[in-house]
Amino acid sequence: MTTNSTRRDADRGLVIEIEQEFSAARDRVFRRWTEADALARWFAPPGYATLHAESDPRPGGRWRLDFRAESGDHQYTEHGAFREVDPFERLALTLTQLDGAGAHPETLVTVALDDIGTEQAPRTRMRFTQSGYRSLSLRNDNEQGWQGCFAALAADLASGERS
Repeated sequence: MTTNSTRRDADRGLVIEIEQEFSAARDRVFRRWTEADALARWFAPPGYATLHAESDPRPGGRWRLDFRAESGDHQYTEHGAFREVDPFERLALTLTQLDGAGAHPETLVTVALDDIGTEQAPRTRMRFTQSGYRSLSLRNDNEQGWQGCFAALAADLASGERS
């Protein structure tokens, strides 16, 4: 697993950019982003468990995940809509976090997947971007959360689950 993260201020607000490689075929990585059961296994940040997951991976289709802290003292929801679904290559989706009494601004997530391995040694490069943050602290907190999620994604892919 290789990770690279950069930070920059763009016209779209503050942006998270993460590039990471996985020892898995591109179709397996793509399904981790689109199938509700697979999302439930890795999408929660460290210290949280997924309570509910749903996904309708088509342009205009909705997705939603509900989480609870393992301590039981905090719950939140992330949800949005798929804007672009190009099987095994690219996804674009909106993401809004609902936390307590408020909602954070809607952000745009794009995921591009490149097949960089062989049939005998599959490998996928994921280029992740999330734009639309207006607060540096929220952007930084979310970047840290994504790093934990992507570590869980790598572990899930290594587990041998097919979906």
